[in-house]
Amino acid sequence: VAAVHISGFQKFLSHLGDICLESISTPFHPVLKLYLSRGEFKLVSHGAIYSYGLHYYHFVEAFHRLRLRDRSLQKALVLGLGFGSIPRILEKKFGIALSTDIVEIDQGIIGLFEKYRNQVCSARSVVFCADGVEFLCGTPHRYALICMHIFEDRIVPAAFEREGFLRDLSRALSPGGLLLYNRLNVTLEDQKANENFLSDFRKVFPDGFALKLAYNWILVAEAP
Repeated sequence: VAAVHISGFQKFLSHLGDICLESISTPFHPVLKLYLSRGEFKLVSHGAIYSYGLHYYHFVEAFHRLRLRDRSLQKALVLGLGFGSIPRILEKKFGIALSTDIVEIDQGIIGLFEKYRNQVCSARSVVFCADGVEFLCGTPHRYALICMHIFEDRIVPAAFEREGFLRDLSRALSPGGLLLYNRLNVTLEDQKANENFLSDFRKVFPDGFALKLAYNWILVAEAP
């Protein structure tokens, strides 16, 4: 995929209004639009913002509250590419350049990301086109940080809420490893669903808790 360069002038203009860079359709997403917005890439589906660079504030806030700078982190797993916000935040906001495996099922999103990735995050991020459940079940690796960030528009697919998947997440954490599981929390229905899921989450991670952020809950667990 040929790399695309974003100019300083384009970044300047994006502070005046969003610039649509790409619009694509994939088997998983009838419409995906990539914008340059306030100097950052913003990937938008029909009903949700999948990624917003350094402006993806709920992960910025979560990493800050969990004091990631004070942790010894070697390898990370990100389930759900978005547009690379999570490794970008770690590198640019926190000075943490990890070896990161990123899992994304939508080849269309991966192709789009590869066009711009040199302006998003470092080459230490490796993207796998795979189903997140299958990848996690089969990986022999253990990770110091796992960020679960898979959505279909606003909804976390049911396969990623099942106890078996949560147990695979637990197994994939290295000793002392940290899990962050992202969920939207905008409506009263969202809140009820999140409260119910937190109960299921604690069956696998008894000490798990929720960081209740604006518009999101991030469920957190730490391996013994």
